[in-house]
Amino acid sequence: MPKVRYFRVFSPPPLFETTRFTSLFVSLVALFFFRHHLFVWSVFAPKIVYDFFHTVPTTLIVLLHSVLPRLRFL
Repeated sequence: MPKVRYFRVFSPPPLFETTRFTSLFVSLVALFFFRHHLFVWSVFAPKIVYDFFHTVPTTLIVLLHSVLPRLRFL
């Protein structure tokens, strides 16, 4: 009978990803409600761009980090 290998996978705390998504969501809601105000496009639009380009790679890294050790062929 072959031995079964178990991987101990380190998963980062979900709190970090939750704060990233919460920040992005709150910014999008503020942008939606105040979309006709000129100040919003000078403050919230760049913040949304920064939040988006920080959240997407971070999420991909967390997903890869949690999925790659579970693949059998690696």
